[in-house]
Amino acid sequence: MAENGEEKLLAVARHIAKTLGHNESMADDILQIFSTFDGRFSREKLSEDQQPSDDGSGGVAALERALNSLDSQISRFVASDQPIWSDPADSAAFLDAIDELVNLTREWSHASSEKPISACLSRADDMMQQAMFRIEEEFRSLMDHGAESFPEDDVDDGEEDYDDSQIPVAQPLTDYDLIIDALSSATINDLHEITKRMLAAGFDKSCSHVYSGSRREFLEESMSRLGLQKLSIEDVHKMQWQELEDEIDRWIKAANVALRILFPSERRLCDRVFFGFSSAADLSFMEVCRGSTIQLLNFADAVAIGSRSPERLFKVLDVFETMRDLMVEFESVFSDQFCVVLRNEAVTIWKRLGEAVRGIFMELENLIRRDPAKAAVPGGGLHPITRYVMNYLRAACRSRQTLEQVFEESNGVPSKDSTLLTVQ
Repeated sequence: MAENGEEKLLAVARHIAKTLGHNESMADDILQIFSTFDGRFSREKLSEDQQPSDDGSGGVAALERALNSLDSQISRFVASDQPIWSDPADSAAFLDAIDELVNLTREWSHASSEKPISACLSRADDMMQQAMFRIEEEFRSLMDHGAESFPEDDVDDGEEDYDDSQIPVAQPLTDYDLIIDALSSATINDLHEITKRMLAAGFDKSCSHVYSGSRREFLEESMSRLGLQKLSIEDVHKMQWQELEDEIDRWIKAANVALRILFPSERRLCDRVFFGFSSAADLSFMEVCRGSTIQLLNFADAVAIGSRSPERLFKVLDVFETMRDLMVEFESVFSDQFCVVLRNEAVTIWKRLGEAVRGIFMELENLIRRDPAKAAVPGGGLHPITRYVMNYLRAACRSRQTLEQVFEESNGVPSKDSTLLTVQ
């Protein structure tokens, strides 16, 4: 028992030296202090290599001691009722313990075929699962806490004391050259440190899932504040024309804010949290923006495949011009491999809107043909259809450049029966 107690004491001393010693020189100084304090803490004992001995038994014992020490540390944090990141010392110690566990597993993975080592590695895996479960909770808590700068109380509820200055995306915008920092730099740094550990431990999908879930909720709330409703294509087609005109105006504002402010802000935040892990950053960004992007595109698509009634021309042109002007943003924001489907769908719907404009003019032509002048107009005035067409064309000339662009595009226009995206 005494010998076993001494081994535990030595293991603790080694761990203290390793934890407090930020470099080899500092660790040596700590070992020297231990050895002068008590003869049992000789430098030879404290500096013993923990790699397997010739017969392997010493290595297994060293591995078990290391696991026991880490288990004690990790279990304390896992069982804690308090947020670990509320205390910088606790968060640093927790991250250090995870680093040691990851390194220990990697160091011994080559000997996993040996039964004693395999049992130890299985235990280490269980410890890692517990640590990742807790650190995932901490990650989510940091994300939610950071988003508290936009509390629910700030949402427009019709009360007189409402102050929209607290909601950046709700204010009238004349300059889209700005970035919203939804999280503080300190929070972003904490999230990045957690991200590094989760990815190092092979929990990249879990990390991306937690991150994207939180940011997606924030983004959807921002879109809602801009007045954009979640409408299906069928909902759009059932709208009265006056109602649809108002919805198109709201859509144009929301699309500009989303593509020029919200999405670039999310891209920057994602790159900072997942710095050094480009693939994970790209995947997470796509998951964050996918739903809101599809919501925008589906509305534009509903307008494109809707009625070809001539009076709809000018609002359809507004949607076409908005999509055209935002193509640069679609190309730059959704430039990675995971977002290519969103980028391509935006181009497809933009071209489909051009097809809709051409279809409206064809409907105008058919309208004229279906209304032949069978009788002279009293007083020799203009026939009503002539007056209507002249006024219509005069108004259309205000969009001359756009119409020229639309009619020049005669190739590669997709069918309106193409597969539509569905909001998940």
